[in-house]
Amino acid sequence: MGAYTFSTFKAYLKLMMGQRDDLENVNSTNMYGVWINAAYIDIATKKTLLGTKAGFYFPQLETVDDSQSTSDGTAYVDVPSDCLTVRQIYDATNDRELSYIPSQTYFAYTNRSDTSAEGQPTEWTRHGTKIYLYPTPDDSYTLHIYYKKIPDELSDANDTTVLDDAWDEPILYLAAYKACVWLPGKDEDAKKHKEAFLDQIAGLIGLYDSEEEARVGRFKPSILYRTGGYE
Repeated sequence: MGAYTFSTFKAYLKLMMGQRDDLENVNSTNMYGVWINAAYIDIATKKTLLGTKAGFYFPQLETVDDSQSTSDGTAYVDVPSDCLTVRQIYDATNDRELSYIPSQTYFAYTNRSDTSAEGQPTEWTRHGTKIYLYPTPDDSYTLHIYYKKIPDELSDANDTTVLDDAWDEPILYLAAYKACVWLPGKDEDAKKHKEAFLDQIAGLIGLYDSEEEARVGRFKPSILYRTGGYE
């Protein structure tokens, strides 16, 4: 996790903005906190950022929802509420990985609502807030949904990010850039903070590449996970 607390982030950003007290209460909103959270979520989720390719892989944001089970005759389960991207789905009851299909393929199946064609799901697709399964389940099956999550925004004074502390400074400088874009007469400062941000992330690009390469592929859990341990 990060080293800077939310209060530290806001204090440093306030210093960078010339110690402006007025930005701490804009219609009852502390804008320093708004800009810090906007920068944090951007780094964690966006595929492009300030003209450069982002889409960083953060192992801290990879998680699994193993709380959902299918229901007989119900074609879908819910996408986890904090999900950004579904990575893979594993049927723990039948000990197998489900295959991804495009939503167009799923909706082209003419028997997906046919009760006589129900069975153990073998395929999945995401559509809106649902993950649709094919065939439509004929029973209750426990699913493990692997996904990249959207981190919670910082709110309490002692909150830190879920990212490594190496990302604290990039978050701060991206927040400073965002602040300068909002504030009049800050174009030169915005350019300066943008350059500092890009210089910092240049040294972090590829930080977790080896883990990403290992992650791509099949998501079958180990026997330790299926028996209650965690790998």
